[in-house]
This record gives sequence, C-alpha cells and structure tokens, in this order.
Amino acid sequence: MELQNIALNKNYRYLGVKPMGYYADLDGTKLTDGKDDFSWSDLVGWDGVKETVKIEIDLEEVYDNVVCASAYFLMGAAASVGLPDKVEVSVSSDGKKYLSVGQGVRLPQNVTDNRMFEYKVEFEPLPIRYVLFTITPNPHIGWCMLSELKVYSNQSVFYDPNRQSSFAGLPRVLEVNGDSAKISWSTKEEINCQCKIRKKSEPDKDITVINLDKALEHELFLTDLLPQTEYELLIYANESVKTISFCTEELLIKRGPILGLSDDGHLQVSFETNALGFGYVEYCLIERPDIVYFQESLQKRHSEGCHYVAILSDLEKGKRYGYRVKLDYKRRSVSSPVYEIEAFDKENKTDFTFLVYGDTQHALSQEKVTNEMQKVKDVDFVLHVGDLVNQPGNVLDWEALFQYSGNLMARALFFPTLGNHDAYHYRYFEYFDLLGNKTHYSFLYGPLHVIALDSSNESALSLEQLKDQIEWLEEELDGSTKPYKIVFLHHPLFTSFYSDDTKEDLVATLSSLFTKHKVTLVFSGHAHIYDHIEKDGVHYVVTGGGGG
Repeated sequence: MELQNIALNKNYRYLGVKPMGYYADLDGTKLTDGKDDFSWSDLVGWDGVKETVKIEIDLEEVYDNVVCASAYFLMGAAASVGLPDKVEVSVSSDGKKYLSVGQGVRLPQNVTDNRMFEYKVEFEPLPIRYVLFTITPNPHIGWCMLSELKVYSNQSVFYDPNRQSSFAGLPRVLEVNGDSAKISWSTKEEINCQCKIRKKSEPDKDITVINLDKALEHELFLTDLLPQTEYELLIYANESVKTISFCTEELLIKRGPILGLSDDGHLQVSFETNALGFGYVEYCLIERPDIVYFQESLQKRHSEGCHYVAILSDLEKGKRYGYRVKLDYKRRSVSSPVYEIEAFDKENKTDFTFLVYGDTQHALSQEKVTNEMQKVKDVDFVLHVGDLVNQPGNVLDWEALFQYSGNLMARALFFPTLGNHDAYHYRYFEYFDLLGNKTHYSFLYGPLHVIALDSSNESALSLEQLKDQIEWLEEELDGSTKPYKIVFLHHPLFTSFYSDDTKEDLVATLSSLFTKHKVTLVFSGHAHIYDHIEKDGVHYVVTGGGGG
C-alpha cells in the first residue's frame, strides 16, 4: 500500500485554544513541516489545558483516496509532559458538514518514557478536503506536546459512490488486557452492527455472536477471553464486513500486594491484575510451611484492570507468616513473590517500628530513598504524607511508585494521604483500599492513635472549606484514649526555611487543637526539605521528601 502524506506544508488553523508560551505556533507551520521526531523547537504545546484542542487542516482540494490521519505526541515524564486522553478525527469535503471517522490508536500501545507516540485513525476512502483533529488533553498532566499532523492518501484505492462501504472509520483495537479487549469503529449512518468473535487457531469453533445497538460510533468491550490468545473479530455493518485480529496479554499481577487495615482492624491484602478471575491469598506459618491456608478475595473490574482485596482475620497474633497473592483464570495461574509479615497485635503491641516519607514524585530520587528504607527490618507500618506521583494522569508515574515502593507496601501496612499533585485522581482510590471516608481517616496501633488529614486541595486550604474535616478531627481527638497521638498530612503547618500560603487562621485552629489534645507528632511533606519544630509541646516534622 503506497501512502503519501498530502498534509505536508498545508495550511491549518486552531479552532479555540492555541498553543502557548515558548511552544506557540506563531507562523502556523510547525504541524505540517514533516518533522515528527523529537525536537523541542518543533513542538507546539499546551500547559494544564482542560478544554479540547481542535485543529483543522485544509488540503486545498478534494481528494478521493484519503485513508488515514495521524497525530504525533511526546511522552516525557521528567519534563511533566504526558499523552492526551484521546485524539479523534472527523473529515469533510466542504468544511461545513463533518463525518467522524473515529478515535486514534496509540502506537506503540505500551507507554514508555522519552519518545514520540503516533495516534492513528484509518478509514474508508472518502471525498475529503478538510481534516479536523479533536484532541482531549489529560487534565492531570502538565504539558500536552504535539509535533506533527499527517494525512495520507493511497494511490491504489479510490472513493467509488457506486460501491460504498457502510464503514467510515475502520475497526481499531484501543485496549487489550489478559481477558478483555476494547474495539471501536464508526459508520456513515446510524445502523446496527453484528460481531462474531473466534479464536484464530480454531476459526470454526466457539464462535460468539454479539449484536450492537444502532449508532454512528460503535464500541465493543469483549471480556472472558483467554490470555495470550490470538482472536479474530468479524464486524458486519449492513452488507459490509471488516475483520480485525488481536492477541490478549499474558496473565499478570500488575500491582501489589499492598497491605492495609480493614475497617474492623484486620489485615487487608489488595492487588491488581489484568484479568477478572479467582484471586486469593496463600499464607502459612513460617514454622509450619507444610500447612497452607487460603483466603478468597473480593474483586471488581475498573478502567485499567481488575482489583482484588482479601481480609485475613484468623492470623495468630505475634506469629510470622509467609504469604503471596495469586490469580487463577481459565486453567492458568500467576502469583506474586512470597513475602514475610508478622501478625500484629495492634491492641497490645508496645515495641514497633514505623517509617514516614512522602513526595515520591520523581522516580530516580525515589529509588535511592526507598532502597535505604527497605534496609530497615521488621517495619510495622509506613505513612506516606502525599504527592505519591508527579502527574496522576501519567501511568508511568504510578508504575514508578509501585516499582520502587512496592516492596514496602508488601512488607508493612501502608497508609497514604493525598498531596496536591495527587489531585484526587481516580487511580489513587482504585489502587488503595483506604479506611473510613478514604480522604481522611484514623487507626489505632498499640499506644498510638494515628490520624490522616487531607490538605491536598490548595485552593481550599481555609477554615470554611475544611470545616467538616476539622469537626471530624476534633471528635477523633476528644474520644482518643491513647497516650500518643500522631497526625500526618501533606502541607506543613510550620517550617524554619519555607513559606507557604496555608491560611493563618487554619494553622492557628489546627495547632491549637493539637496543643489542646496533647498531640505528640505532626508529620508533613510538600516542602522537599527536612525540618523539625517543637511548638507548645507538639513536634512538627517535615519528612524531607521521598525523592521529590
């Protein structure tokens, strides 16, 4: 198939929000100059934009053999540059009436750092002069950086009004997991489509038929697939038929195990996989490895995988256990490494070790800090004071968190609180099974009453905005019978070397509560320094950062 980029050196215009600052496009030439590789000077960019970005290319004449359009974006986590949520393409012959040809497929599909990604939409030959790219930036990254737009013609195919296909945008695989796949396509009119899915190795066996409702934009989410298996999907749109093939992933444990407390005080083990199957925890006493116990997990599918959580309520206090998490799915199994934990007696324990860190939003520095933390033996629990990641919309930041802090989460109870960078992102609440109301909570451990506060919304750091949380805090402190009270939150109340915009009345209210109720320690982060201030008998410690 001979493709030619007919958008080269063509005019285009921004419909709405334009690129900004150093990455503006003053001459309106950067996006069709043929340069799709990485060069800062060739990029256009938008910082923190939440509106959709629309760019219309004028091909200057109507072509009847246009079959593909692509947009090229930079992924650069260290520079706070992330990929868009989606890229959609519509086409028109007159610039007035547009036909959607669908959502772009990211190529390659696996996200890696410091490279360009192509978002590609393939479609049937149509009479086209104008191509409209609609870009939805990820609201939880910094910069969205675009280097090039391309539109391809194919010299061997042409639009034939007498032999029209019902398809507009060709079928494309948007997402593949171990047991599922998402496929989308578009049609020229609102019609019903029928799909047949089968294993490529056995085309005449186990054919599943799926009928879809009438639509212009069609999306099919397939589940209950076999891992590491090639499938073929036949899509029928009136008299037109298209076939697309894909291969599911191997069975994986993507994140975890993560240790925590259930609301009733038992050990909680959670993990994430790429398939919805039978998830459970295997565990045994270190002194009796021949007797293995099992605890089934509750499970749910979410937007990026499958989440499992098991509660171990029958552990012998003070005993050491080996454990691992495991997934069984369609005669296949995958398990985590084996970890060792002590079954805690959290009501009566007086001798214990805990770690505090935060601001882990930069991977290389985080690695150094967590490597040192893992040298500490027999840790009971870990407090994270927020800013787990730099850009919560960037999956690579979360992968770095679990890569470098994952062993801590598997060895000791892990209690995070939100930082301003975490931005109440859905991944935080999907990955972690938190106590209480999830944003602020408390737990008891031996002589400790530990309280997590949420100061992450910097625009709402005021008495009025935090009124409900402060009332809850006062109830917690009023009812506490423990000799030591510890509070952790993201923003520091006091520092020696750092000035923040935390409201004075909020600081005064919180600090007076801490003094009144004889709080022992208040841990925070955010400032990326170490600091320790004693004020009215309360020790305020800024952790110094986990690499931020």
